[in-house]
Amino acid sequence: GAVPEPSGAPRPAPDGVVGAQDLQAVEGTRLTYRLGVGACDTDITPLVQEREDVVVVGGGVTRASGVCTDQLQLAPVTVTLKAPLGARAVLDVVTGAPLRIGSR
Repeated sequence: GAVPEPSGAPRPAPDGVVGAQDLQAVEGTRLTYRLGVGACDTDITPLVQEREDVVVVGGGVTRASGVCTDQLQLAPVTVTLKAPLGARAVLDVVTGAPLRIGSR
């Protein structure tokens, strides 16, 4: 079917949660995507939630406590799904937007 569109007004992500920017590769049960992180973020960790019809991805970070530049960096991460992606849509955890390979 059609890829779902995000609904509702956007709201800020919880502190320490970052969104996925795009998909890089889908190989069987392996999903590689890029997270939008801050220049001083550390402990970058992929997050994934699998359902029968959708996979939601994002990441967790530890924010710097001091002064840092305000710039977005792309950090590639890879997760292993319980089952091949198949026809399931991949959605960003922050925006709910569908992701495709090279989508942003």
